[in-house]
Amino acid sequence: ELQEIITRTAELYEAKIWIEDTVGTPLLESFAPEERPEKIPADVYRKAIRGDVQIIHVLQDKIKRFYTSIPLDPEAGDGLSLHIFYQGMDDKYLSQFTIELTAVILIMVVLALSLLQLIRLKVNRFRMSVVRIADGDLDHRVDVKGRGVVEELGRAFNSMTDKLQKMINSSREITANVSHEIRTPLGRIRVVEELLRKQFNRGDFSGYERHLDNIKEDIQILDDLTGRLLEFVKLDSHETISRKEQFNPSDLINDLLIRFEPVIEYKNLSVNKEISFSSTFRGDKSALTSAFLNILDNAFKYTPRNGNIIVRILSVDGFFETSVINTFNEMDQIQLDNIFKPFERSRRSDAAGSGLGLAITKKIIEKHGGKINALNSEEGFEIRVTLPLN
Repeated sequence: ELQEIITRTAELYEAKIWIEDTVGTPLLESFAPEERPEKIPADVYRKAIRGDVQIIHVLQDKIKRFYTSIPLDPEAGDGLSLHIFYQGMDDKYLSQFTIELTAVILIMVVLALSLLQLIRLKVNRFRMSVVRIADGDLDHRVDVKGRGVVEELGRAFNSMTDKLQKMINSSREITANVSHEIRTPLGRIRVVEELLRKQFNRGDFSGYERHLDNIKEDIQILDDLTGRLLEFVKLDSHETISRKEQFNPSDLINDLLIRFEPVIEYKNLSVNKEISFSSTFRGDKSALTSAFLNILDNAFKYTPRNGNIIVRILSVDGFFETSVINTFNEMDQIQLDNIFKPFERSRRSDAAGSGLGLAITKKIIEKHGGKINALNSEEGFEIRVTLPLN
């Protein structure tokens, strides 16, 4: 708004008007940067000073030049100042310019002070909102209305608060879930330890290898949980994937399927591959390898003996789509909606696992700009991944 006022006023009075900061950097100008007036030499001007206002009159080469500078708000101490430059060949411009200059100064000062007061009020409201959020009210948001620098700052702050609240809530949920998950294997280890201690005190060494194997298995579960948790937290702290390379996702999934050949043979599974995608994809190959491995591991783990698994890879309207379908009982919508939440898998099944696999997979896919869904299809339980090719 002030830029438009400066431009229109400069055109009306045939003058050059600008506002600069304390170091002389122009913030608003009524002219192009290359048209900015040269600084008037100190040895040829007459100057009148009234408080913080200075008016300069220069007569050089029959050209009269008038220049004035006035601080916009002396009490603020922020160094912002208004500058007006005018020049003319004729004496008649002197009185006319003096009147017009006075009018311009009054108009600009009133408008500038009003604008600064408005900004002060907005910043003060913004400050009170920041203090309120800093005191722990994470549900509060800065009231943003209109367009401007302060409003843009308020929107950015609200966005930051949204992400901060999401991270804190996620951290609280993860802490509670981790406590629950760790307590189970630790409880089993404690029971086995007490049992072994009593047996050794009685001189009974029978079955100690089996008990030690159970302890080893629980330690491995804790180790896997810690590794998965660190991976989940690492993904949660980064907005996007930075490491990218070109690779063929069909080749990647084919290589991953080879790892499950022992499971296929042991459970007598039927695996059908329907691959119609042969292009390359640009992304974090290591992260996507982990994501697709989690999906395949989920399918092979929960598919019953003599069951079926279908892997489809195709291109759909500029997207790379992968579907992994396995024989499994139909799930209700609540289960489907919650399946990608941390630790949800361990609650709905007795199968071993940290419960973080699909949660990690979801974050990896979303950080590549894609989507992942769980649904009941006619052929079984399906995990569908869609990733943009560009």
